[in-house]
Amino acid sequence: MNKKNCLFCEKEFEIREDKNGRLINKQIYCSKRCKDKAHYLRHKEYYIENAKRWIKENPSKYKINHKKAMDKYIKTDGFRNSVMKNYYNNKDKWNSRNVINKIILGRSYKKFDVLKKQCKKCGTKDNLEIHHEIYPTKVKEIKEAILNGRIYYLCLKCHGRRNNHIKMNTHTLIKEKTKLNLGEVINGLPK
Repeated sequence: MNKKNCLFCEKEFEIREDKNGRLINKQIYCSKRCKDKAHYLRHKEYYIENAKRWIKENPSKYKINHKKAMDKYIKTDGFRNSVMKNYYNNKDKWNSRNVINKIILGRSYKKFDVLKKQCKKCGTKDNLEIHHEIYPTKVKEIKEAILNGRIYYLCLKCHGRRNNHIKMNTHTLIKEKTKLNLGEVINGLPK
């Protein structure tokens, strides 16, 4: 048995010989997956050009396929796992937001109506969101943070500027993320 290194992943694999000592399998990759990846990298520009051309020729099909792919992705375990991973990595923030909303809106806690229902920056009274400078988890700490002005209302426009991003719901955020990844492929940027 001869051993050889894969040209793509450099993992060592065995090559069999026949009775005369000739190699039966003249493969240079350890698996079909490595072979396909290497092929894609060699012909990447060709695939990107084809994708760009197809999208320009079939914008309606692209839109339908993209929506189907997004819907399929949202139903997968990968999406659920990414959401749950975010939850477990930032559990205090998630729980803090829930408790703060319950306190402010008066759900399951005595209503704490100290916050003015207007944007702290521009003063508008519509499209408001709660901005957290800190994420306290206990009711007493939350009330203290509200009184000290560490938790307050901002409108969507000011909140987006404050956090340097546009606020979106989860579904829209995922759509934007996949468009970004597809855009990177179309523009030929490395992922």
